[in-house]
Amino acid sequence: MNKSLTLISVNGATNTIIDGNGISRCLYLTDPNILVDGFSIRNGFSADRGAGVLGIPGGVLRNCRIYGNVSSNEDIAVQNRGGGIFFQEGLIEDCLVYSNSTTTIYGGGGIYLDGAGTIRRCMVYGNLSLGSGGGIRAAGGDIEDCEVYDNTAGWGAGINASPGSSFTRCSIYCNNPGGVWLAGGTLEDCQIYSNAEAAVTIKDGTLRNCLIYGNTHEAISLESEYSYVENCTITENRGGVYVDTDVFDGNVFRNNILYGNVKDSNDFEYTDSEMAAFSCDFSCVIPPPSNGIGNGSTPPRFRNPAAGDFRLEAGSPCINTG
Repeated sequence: MNKSLTLISVNGATNTIIDGNGISRCLYLTDPNILVDGFSIRNGFSADRGAGVLGIPGGVLRNCRIYGNVSSNEDIAVQNRGGGIFFQEGLIEDCLVYSNSTTTIYGGGGIYLDGAGTIRRCMVYGNLSLGSGGGIRAAGGDIEDCEVYDNTAGWGAGINASPGSSFTRCSIYCNNPGGVWLAGGTLEDCQIYSNAEAAVTIKDGTLRNCLIYGNTHEAISLESEYSYVENCTITENRGGVYVDTDVFDGNVFRNNILYGNVKDSNDFEYTDSEMAAFSCDFSCVIPPPSNGIGNGSTPPRFRNPAAGDFRLEAGSPCINTG
């Protein structure tokens, strides 16, 4: 579709279907003023990008179900991206994106957001990528209030957050392997839980005001310099924070609660030389590193962790100490 138009189904996505029959892309949106509302978009195929929907520059995709689409090419030089959706700009809103796949390393089994677009209130689940970002790969743009779960990838199965991307108020859970591959983006006010392998691998970027709990390996694998972890609660994971031996200067870990993770009874796994490049300040940490300031190791006193309530009780030693 290459002109401004509105396409709204009468009977909703369950009963109104655009089917690629496994041989062609379902929709190609080339005008920012296009609105597509209330369709099932399924069984698309593309040899490069966006087997379900390709949006360059995009438009608005709302109240749709995007499923069973495949982006695949035997030529490894072709950058297959976005099995379900590839958008450069535009808005994806209130959609279900599931059971899509891309078969090369470039990622975005469910959605590949390449630019200044927005994904809002979507559920992205059961997608596959041989690269990273089985659910969502974002090379820019804003992702808000989404659930990303049960996705599979080579690494970073839930999301890949590249420079310029921002994830806010998202729940990222039950992905394998890994929930988040943070490679320059920002995650804020997110919950990251019950993922296999490392919950968050940080190559670069910012993790702020997030709750990370119940993951089967370490909560954070820190593998870069100039990364920031601030105001997060990290608890009940198989391990706390792993500091890679190749990490260099400039990483900041500030005003966090890192408590009750089970690996070897310590929440940090590091050597003295590795921690020399890591600033840990004003945090509840066991054991507190020797090179930080304002750290403590008194139990934080969560309200009801058995019920998943990790807010602090009144009188917690962690209140007003960061």
